[in-house]
Amino acid sequence: ACNNFVELCNKTWSSIVHLGAHDSPFVRSKENGFSVSGNQYFDVKVQLDAGIRLLQGQIHHEDDKTMLCHSSCKLFDGGLLENYLKKVREWMDQHTSEVVTILLVNNDKIPAKAIKEAFDKADLTRLTYTPPTRPALSPTGWPTLQQLITAQRRIIAFTSTSADIKNVPWLLDEFSYIFETPFEVTDPSKFTCAPHRPGSVSGPDKLQQALQTRIPFMNRFLYANVFDRAYKPNDTYAATLNGDKPGMPGNLKQGLTQCMIEYKRVGGFVLVDFFNEGSPMKVVDTVNGVSNPVNR
Repeated sequence: ACNNFVELCNKTWSSIVHLGAHDSPFVRSKENGFSVSGNQYFDVKVQLDAGIRLLQGQIHHEDDKTMLCHSSCKLFDGGLLENYLKKVREWMDQHTSEVVTILLVNNDKIPAKAIKEAFDKADLTRLTYTPPTRPALSPTGWPTLQQLITAQRRIIAFTSTSADIKNVPWLLDEFSYIFETPFEVTDPSKFTCAPHRPGSVSGPDKLQQALQTRIPFMNRFLYANVFDRAYKPNDTYAATLNGDKPGMPGNLKQGLTQCMIEYKRVGGFVLVDFFNEGSPMKVVDTVNGVSNPVNR
C-alpha cells in the first residue's frame, strides 16, 4: 500500500487530497496545562499513525536556534526543529511506503541553510524530493506515490519564505507551488474555496489562474476571537467542523466536496485543528476513493 491504500500507488502526489495537522508540533497536554495555544491533542507520531500526511508548523529564530514556536516562544515553545524532525524520520524509517509533506511557516525568514541543518541533524535530508525542473512543476506534473517511494524520496518540504534553489534545492517555496484559501476564519459559514495567498492570484476571479499554476491548500480550521483580533483555536466546534453531518455550518464533507467541484479536479491539501475530533480522515478517504485502509 502507498499512504495506506494500494490504489493510491499509481496516483500522482498532487492528485491526492492530503489531510494535514495545523500547527502539528503544538500539542495540548497535561504538561503544559492543556495550553489554549495548542492546536492538536496528540503528537506527531500519533498524527502520522492516524493518517495525517501533511505536517505544518511555525519556526522561529530564538537564541541562535531554529525553534518551533506558536507565534512566539513565550506563548508556546515546541522545542528545537531538529528534535521534531527526528521523530518524523524515526516514523518514516518504520513506514517505508509512506509519503509525507512538511510545510514550515517561516515568518522570521530563517535562512534555508539553517533549516537544512535541522533536517541534516535529524537525518531526514536523505528522504527529501527535489523537482527536476524550474520554474515550478505544473500542478499535474508531479511523480506518483510509487515513484517517490521507489526512489526513497518520500518527504516533500516547503517553506513559506527564504527558499534557496541554488543551495537547498529540495526546500521548496510554498507559494510558487501552492495557493491557500483564507486562514483567519472565525465564522464557520464563511469558509471559501477561493485563493487568498499569494496575492498574485488572490480572489475568486483569479481561481482559474491559480489552478493552472498551483496546487490548492484548503485551510479548514476555525479561530475564536478573544478580543481585538487576538485569536485562539476554536476547540469547542472542532468535532462539528471536522465532521460530515449535513446542515452543520462549515462541516468538512460539504466544504471539501464544494472545493473539488469548483476546482474541477481532486487533489491538494486540507488543514485541520484537533484532527482526532469529528471524522476528517473518513471525509478525505471518501474524496480519494480510499476504502479499507491498511497500516493506519
